[in-house]
Amino acid sequence: NRETASAALQIDTPEKESATFLARINVNLSDSDPDYPAMKLVDWMLAGGADFAARMVARIRVKEGLSYTVRSSLDVNPFDRAGSWQLYAQFAPQNRARVEAAFRDELAMLAASGFSRIEIANAKSGYLQSRQLARANDAGLAQKLAQDLYLKRTFVWDTSLEKRIQALTP
Repeated sequence: NRETASAALQIDTPEKESATFLARINVNLSDSDPDYPAMKLVDWMLAGGADFAARMVARIRVKEGLSYTVRSSLDVNPFDRAGSWQLYAQFAPQNRARVEAAFRDELAMLAASGFSRIEIANAKSGYLQSRQLARANDAGLAQKLAQDLYLKRTFVWDTSLEKRIQALTP
């Protein structure tokens, strides 16, 4: 990873009926780092899962009705520490300022007070169930086995990750 200057870009497309918000930051993280389980759970609690209780989804989609699609995505690599974390939403162009303000507000509240024990417990349960369901799907399991073969990993790695996630606290 290298330092890059932040930038706010806006591309006007007046013929389009929807707009996209994307915020991205480079993260110096690998999936084998000690901080990875906590970052993965934070990603899930913001909008990385399918849960309407996720912070960004609850605020931007459910409470304010500004966007149908709100996502968070932590993408890291098992080979190096060149990862990224992204927040994303689609919305009507006239709601841009409100969507951006909601993202900033939720991140500021998170920085000030963190997540509650209940949020963490619910997120751990949801995230671990999603991993279990992925392994119950033939295509998902085949993909996981192929990936693990390539990475020279076994399900012991997954068990370790899931134990570290289960052990997370506020």
